[in-house]
Amino acid sequence: MTMSSGRALSIRALLSTFVVVLVAVLYRLNFHSTVIVLLGLGRVIEPIESFPYDCQRVAHPLLEACEDLWLDEKGRKLYAACASIPSRLEWFPASLKFNASARQRTDHIAVMDIDEPGADGLYGLRALDVEDEFQGNLDLLGFDARYVDGNLRFWIINHRPPTDAATGDLLDAWKHGANSTIEIFDLKQGSNKLQHIKTIHSDALVTPNDVAVDKDGNGFIVTNDHAAKMGLWYGLGVAFGGTSLTYCRSDTGKCHFVAEKSFNIADGVALGHNGLFYVGDMGLGLIKVYRLVEQQLVYVDTIHLQVPIDNLAVDSQGSIIAATMPDTLQTLGVIANPYDGLTAPFAAWKLEPEEGNTYKVTKMIEDRDGKVLPSASVAIHDAQTQRLFLSGVVSQFIAVCQKRT
Repeated sequence: MTMSSGRALSIRALLSTFVVVLVAVLYRLNFHSTVIVLLGLGRVIEPIESFPYDCQRVAHPLLEACEDLWLDEKGRKLYAACASIPSRLEWFPASLKFNASARQRTDHIAVMDIDEPGADGLYGLRALDVEDEFQGNLDLLGFDARYVDGNLRFWIINHRPPTDAATGDLLDAWKHGANSTIEIFDLKQGSNKLQHIKTIHSDALVTPNDVAVDKDGNGFIVTNDHAAKMGLWYGLGVAFGGTSLTYCRSDTGKCHFVAEKSFNIADGVALGHNGLFYVGDMGLGLIKVYRLVEQQLVYVDTIHLQVPIDNLAVDSQGSIIAATMPDTLQTLGVIANPYDGLTAPFAAWKLEPEEGNTYKVTKMIEDRDGKVLPSASVAIHDAQTQRLFLSGVVSQFIAVCQKRT
């Protein structure tokens, strides 16, 4: 054997060793579980006819690309964080879309009076105005709301594009990522205009996806769905469990990490009636449960669904409602090109807390063939009327489903 052939064998042996070690590391880091969950190997997806709901689509330009919903049980209104589909296709940092100059700047909070469908079936649909004092645009994703001092207060994730501090010119988002903030607004009773209260900016708001406000109406938890704003770690963080949770205070505007490198893809978050925070991990198909103690999170439990989880919500009875993506590849196809008539399955699950830190888990609805429901983002359950409200981040409509009696 010549020296050159010996060197080639050594290089091959070294590469083989590296591959074996890499596979072992990824396996230990649950990467294999992520692949199984995302690909849905062996998953049974059911047609919508198998579930006791009658569903209809509510379509309007104001109801396009609604990534998150929030139900005001007291005021009987549904609020939606919406954009336009063309804008989502160009500027959507959570899905590696960074063409900031192509944003249509029409993002808005839509409102529906859920008990008053009206002759047109649009439930009095309208968009909230934003006071002139607010500087900039809204680039919406997740949000939460609470009544504070008689006003309805909103905590809204705003994926602002990066800009030059001196000139205000757009910077290269492929280099800098989004300049994300949490915007706090108040909506006075009877008003249709959001009053800006505060902008919260922090290095701990890496790639915010969703927000859940604590019962004190001050602190809140934010999920970061990537490990970095941009660069190599933006993608590798998913494989190595690098996404995180952040805790912020509305009064001080200060934020800090409370769970780092704890999730493959941290996504939806919601506060339960029991005071616990529920956080969905899209990559591992599970929900982690935490208790907030002195501005730090203490791990409590894990609930396994074995299906990619998007947003979470809580109904008036205290059940956690999880929007899920039974076929991730189809969903990604719809997000990439929502105008080609492509559809993807959507499923909503209900987790009812029971004694002994257990949960009764029920699949509420699923649409295997995408006949009626949008591609997954969020599901809201109105327990009072047994209705579901569902929306998708690039859908042209929302769906309203009434349970049959």
